[in-house]
Amino acid sequence: MKPDTNPCLIAVFGASNVTVSLPTIVSTAFRAQTPPSEIAVGHGPGRSYGTVAGCFLYSYPGLLKCGLLDHCRRFRQANPHAPIQVLLTDIGNDLALTGQNRALHFWLDKLISRLEALNARIMVSRLPVASVTAMPRWKFNILRHIYFPFADTGFDQIKTLVTETQTQLDAWAAAGRFTSLATEPHWYTIDHFHLAFFRRKRVFHNWLAQLLGPIDPARRLGVSSLKLRLLPMKRYWRMRTRKYPASHSLELDQNCHLFYY
Repeated sequence: MKPDTNPCLIAVFGASNVTVSLPTIVSTAFRAQTPPSEIAVGHGPGRSYGTVAGCFLYSYPGLLKCGLLDHCRRFRQANPHAPIQVLLTDIGNDLALTGQNRALHFWLDKLISRLEALNARIMVSRLPVASVTAMPRWKFNILRHIYFPFADTGFDQIKTLVTETQTQLDAWAAAGRFTSLATEPHWYTIDHFHLAFFRRKRVFHNWLAQLLGPIDPARRLGVSSLKLRLLPMKRYWRMRTRKYPASHSLELDQNCHLFYY
């Protein structure tokens, strides 16, 4: 990673909401008042923060081990004083996958600690506690078999785990480790944890504006939204021949590159 004249890294850790919102995330980050030299994104439906997980035929290494954290380290080594801005979102898959929250708390604590050591500015979106706890039991039982067919986490158990995890995140935020980003129940679809199609753009725009500062509407991304939407599909296709594909990159313009893990 070569030193840049105006280096700035924006890193996003997430799962399915990040995947479907990739064009919005990239275009908003690209138009930040302090333009990034690198945008790095770790994402994927059903992705875990710490263990191998995924969706249907595809699985990915956990976000902690996918290479994105190493990317942040290399950037810091090459640019000791440059800003690193980080968004953590889509926290919750691990609660359904593991049926407990100790592992998730350990993975998040480890990730946040390592980002703190890099002097990164960190923001974390709150879990959709109100949305999930308002879900009818019958709906939870149906959705669990669709999204997490091998998990046996019960409805009352998941409500407790979500609430306890948010309490832990609140304690870390109160200690100054990161800034929390609000979530609202009406942002989510009928499954209570995926952002609704007509709200994704505004939600990620607002979250990134809080992380990055004013967004410059005049700055235009030279890559089409369609191309960005197809990036995950290209990645899934490569998974047919490689269990864990290497990270990929895309030149957004001569001064900015996108890396996805």
